[in-house]
Amino acid sequence: MGRMGSTLPSLFCVFLWILPLTLGFNYETRIPLVKEGPQNSYFGFSVAQHQITADGSDPFTVTDNVLLAGAPMDDNIYQQNTIQPGALYRCPMSTRVNDCIQLRVDDTDASSKENKTLQWLGVNVETMNNVGGKVLTCAHRYMSVPNRDASWGLGKCFQLTNQLGLDDTHSSQGQWTPCQGYGDGHQEYGYCQAGTAGGFSEDDKDVIFGAPGSYYWMGVLFATDVTDQSSDLNMYKSPEDLEVAGVPRNSYLGWAITSGRFLAKNRTDYVSGAPRANSRGAVLFFGKEAGKFVTRLVLKSEWLASSFGFSVASVDLNFDTWPDLAVGAPFYFDAKNTKVGGAVFIYMNDQRGMKNVEPIKLLGPTDSLFGFALANAGDVDRDGYYAVDYKLQAEKTRLDANLNSRVFFNQRLDQNTFEGQLRLRNGRTQERKIKVYVKRDVRDYLRPIPLELNYDLPQNTPSMPNPGRPVTNLINFPILNMAVGNKRDLEVHFQKDCGDDQNCNSNMLLSARFMLPGSPPTYSLGSPDELSIEVTAQNFDEPAYEAALLVVVPESLSLVGVTSVKEEETKTSCAPREGNETYIDCEVGNPLRELQKFLLRFETRNIGTDEPELEVSMELTTTSNETNTEDDRVTIVAKVIVEVDLTVSGKSKPEQVFFGGQSKGESEMEYLEDIGTPLSHTFVVRNIGTGDVPKAVVSIDWPYEILNTPLHTNGKWLLYLTDIAVVGNAECRPPPGIINPLSLESRRPINYKPVSSTTARDRYQVRVTDRARRSLTDNYAHGMQTFMRRARETNIGELLGTKSSRESKILDCKKGTARCAVINCTIDLLAKNKDVVITFQARLWNSTFLQEYREVKEVDIVSHATVRMLPTRLSVVEANPENDKTAVSTRAFPDFDLQKEAPGVPLWIIIVAVVGGLLLLVLLILCLWKCGFFQRTKLKEQRAVKRKAHSAYYDQVPQQVKA
Repeated sequence: MGRMGSTLPSLFCVFLWILPLTLGFNYETRIPLVKEGPQNSYFGFSVAQHQITADGSDPFTVTDNVLLAGAPMDDNIYQQNTIQPGALYRCPMSTRVNDCIQLRVDDTDASSKENKTLQWLGVNVETMNNVGGKVLTCAHRYMSVPNRDASWGLGKCFQLTNQLGLDDTHSSQGQWTPCQGYGDGHQEYGYCQAGTAGGFSEDDKDVIFGAPGSYYWMGVLFATDVTDQSSDLNMYKSPEDLEVAGVPRNSYLGWAITSGRFLAKNRTDYVSGAPRANSRGAVLFFGKEAGKFVTRLVLKSEWLASSFGFSVASVDLNFDTWPDLAVGAPFYFDAKNTKVGGAVFIYMNDQRGMKNVEPIKLLGPTDSLFGFALANAGDVDRDGYYAVDYKLQAEKTRLDANLNSRVFFNQRLDQNTFEGQLRLRNGRTQERKIKVYVKRDVRDYLRPIPLELNYDLPQNTPSMPNPGRPVTNLINFPILNMAVGNKRDLEVHFQKDCGDDQNCNSNMLLSARFMLPGSPPTYSLGSPDELSIEVTAQNFDEPAYEAALLVVVPESLSLVGVTSVKEEETKTSCAPREGNETYIDCEVGNPLRELQKFLLRFETRNIGTDEPELEVSMELTTTSNETNTEDDRVTIVAKVIVEVDLTVSGKSKPEQVFFGGQSKGESEMEYLEDIGTPLSHTFVVRNIGTGDVPKAVVSIDWPYEILNTPLHTNGKWLLYLTDIAVVGNAECRPPPGIINPLSLESRRPINYKPVSSTTARDRYQVRVTDRARRSLTDNYAHGMQTFMRRARETNIGELLGTKSSRESKILDCKKGTARCAVINCTIDLLAKNKDVVITFQARLWNSTFLQEYREVKEVDIVSHATVRMLPTRLSVVEANPENDKTAVSTRAFPDFDLQKEAPGVPLWIIIVAVVGGLLLLVLLILCLWKCGFFQRTKLKEQRAVKRKAHSAYYDQVPQQVKA
């Protein structure tokens, strides 16, 4: 309710049907009783009639009739240090304007544990049904402040006696805070705002509170005994699992309340409206069973965005002693009748329950929000029947036009009006012709043009009495009985393609689907920023005029545009409603003859990880006579998942190390450098998926000991862990005694000074002189030369086969050759394309390798890392689980000095080799001797052979000459 003008006080009007001896059948709006309150106080935001009795209980001793008016933005005279806490006023039945007095309801300033500023005391005021009853008023914005960092909007109500004093005889001291003591936060009762609706049960035994802000605004209904004299003093509240009954979050259960014996004569049913349930609204019936509330009946709405259940009232309309139920739906609309703006549904109790009752539908005029408020007005016209008051929120003028003796066309707002006067004589007929032109921009060809003929009688206008004068007697100001009627309706039809009967009978079919893969359709967070829904609207009968589509989408979806599937199809236009972009109105066709298919495109940037699914509801309407409305509504759901792909990789630095030197026992270790060569295993966890990982854990198997041996049953140190460094949003929690269990420190370098004394580990800033720098450089060069020499000697040794007899070892807990400690590192949130780096700093335990692996060729020490997601309530999907594991290996070699100490060839092999060689030599000599290799030619024999060869030569020469 908005603020009123600064120059006018807040006011409300009381119509004079309540006065004694007034036997009227309607409200008299011309001479109301006007009561004014302080400016900008919202005086009259809530009102109630109340009768005060002499002793507070006897209905036959009524001493005063008063009006109670709430002013929720008023300053309270009883709270000097609180800003606008609100107030409740008592107004006498008089013609004076400013004679209302403020009641003493909440007369204490706020303590340090509460906040009463703008608490809206007087937001509602209710009285008991019986004369002499109590009064309830609430401050639904009352806040509890348990500490400096928290404020909870619990709401508070005050119970007054019949004489309008605080009911401090009750154990509650007349003050109710039903949400106090339950869980905080919007997920429970932190913003319950109890007292948004409040009142008493139909038998005046219970006080009822509505708390629509509880449980993500699903809402809760409370009820408890109004006195301390009952045996049942439980604080009843509606169940917390109402989603199974069709009441999800953001339903606003408790927005409106009533009660009555609807379903059985011997028990009371507590009724509450949930106007936002499933974007349609619902009304729930609760009852007491075994000390708690149970759900007995749920009335669901079929009308999208109607806010069914915004108001409820219990009244016996047919006087059968069974209460009937009136339900307001102020946002109801009808595409077939544009004059409709709100509705009230009457459920007549058939004494068998109301589940299968077809309600009577009462419709309000355009933009009136008809049904915004409902109240049981009692027997107004004294005919033995009760009446219901309906509120038209935006009505601008009176329904009757009191013009003396004339006939006219009366069409309000933007409609054309022709006025005229006629003198009518008894028994004669008067005629007058009027030419009417149709505007070119008319879209509604189906409904006929209505013409309305109104008439009225001359009336005397009462005058407002001066303040202080007696209340006007209405007996001198009769009005026309509107039940008889004072108008006639005419209709002019358009020519349509719907047959001779002028009735267009359409049969539409609506279907829709997400343009997403999977069954059900699945949307992956981080996917392209646009999401499409294919909508198909078909008509299998006569043309459907003014075919319109209403689409209700989550707040995370924003309409980008509409695309026709085929270019030749009629363009469809869609636009979100002003002020509420979750409602989208589309013009499908005028008329829709056969088929219309199009794509709704939405932006998806606002879809968050707390949204497990996307639900879109659609309803296709037409001003034609739709023969089957069941297939004109559809709801589609898409599952929202977080698609991630966690990878883990690792690296050893350095990849190869050497062990050697002297063996030292554990007790001889003074510094970390005494243990052995430093090394590190680095693990990188990266999310290469399209969504964020809410929570994950990396399990690292760290080989800290060799497995038990016959000589060493307790194992020996392997890789001595000295530190774990983490870069990123992660935390590692190693078991006790894993990181530096011997508490060794590093040798501090010369000329150091600490950078910070508050860090977790020692850090040093070293100042190096020129002499020290030259020394370090020389040591580094000498070390590199030694390393290269060892590498060359190792390669030469391998070529010569000196290491062929050595074997390789693998120390791996997965293979049962090492003992590992499992260290878990938790990652709280890993966004896409982000990583976490975990580095394990360690030292190779040199003594273990000297004692156990002196004679091996090489030793591989292996660590393992596995990453996995922790379970959450979100649908998180791992795209590729194959890359969730890795192994990191460091290869250790014996120092070259150890290789030279390798044992020689056994003596028996040398003796056998020598003997074998000698035997082979003897055999070779015998063979040569047999072949004459050792026989020599004498000198005489050599000369004789030479002479013989010369004489043979000279004998041949003469023969050649002769020739």
